[in-house]
Amino acid sequence: MGRLENKVMVITGAASGIGKASAILAAKEGAKLVMLDIQGEKLLETEKTIRDNGGAAIAITGSVDNDEDVAKLLKTAVEKYGQVDIAVNDAGILRNNEGAVNISDEDAMLIEENCEISMIDYYASEEDILKAMKYPYSNIISDSIYPTKGILHPRLYGTFPRVIEKYVKKVGALSLEEAVHKMTLAPARVVGLKDRGAVKEGMAADLLLFDPDKIHTGADFANPTVLAEGFDVIMVDGQIRVRNDIMLKQ
Repeated sequence: MGRLENKVMVITGAASGIGKASAILAAKEGAKLVMLDIQGEKLLETEKTIRDNGGAAIAITGSVDNDEDVAKLLKTAVEKYGQVDIAVNDAGILRNNEGAVNISDEDAMLIEENCEISMIDYYASEEDILKAMKYPYSNIISDSIYPTKGILHPRLYGTFPRVIEKYVKKVGALSLEEAVHKMTLAPARVVGLKDRGAVKEGMAADLLLFDPDKIHTGADFANPTVLAEGFDVIMVDGQIRVRNDIMLKQ
């Protein structure tokens, strides 16, 4: 039994791109589909693909911008299946002057990976980042975890050196002291780490020796696991873990 067994999904933009991939994947998981798209012929292809694989799907030609079309989508779902459990809007794919569909690199990636990519995000303007960074109560964190598979986000390896390299040295949004505080003592206090974040007697000896002018992060989306440069010594609990950018064997 699939994760969406007997759930009823209405979805727009299911003729192509991520909408089509989402519809097919939902059908594989047992959902019953009612789909809306202005590309009628292509939507029928999606319907056929789902039905050929034993799924249930109804194609409706129409636009998400048209209230009557949307009403028909919902009415059809209720009349045919008695309910609507999931509503997904994937309409809005841009078209060129000839009317052809432009599928983005992100859509192509999602289709290729069968929608198993956890996140593709482009958000926050530089102005917003600077405003949040300067806010006295904000902290700087990587907001990242080590995934079990797939490609890492470069922030996992590059967040903190990037702040020093770009926002301290180049942009001047923070002083070095402010940046270090926002990366150490401030977040330690937020999460309740009483023995971390400051250099004083009784605290854990988590120490970094570096020249701010030499800090550089090489991590990017193409090579997300490149270690940063410019850290002469990194100590964790008083033990040297990195010397001259080389991680030591333990």
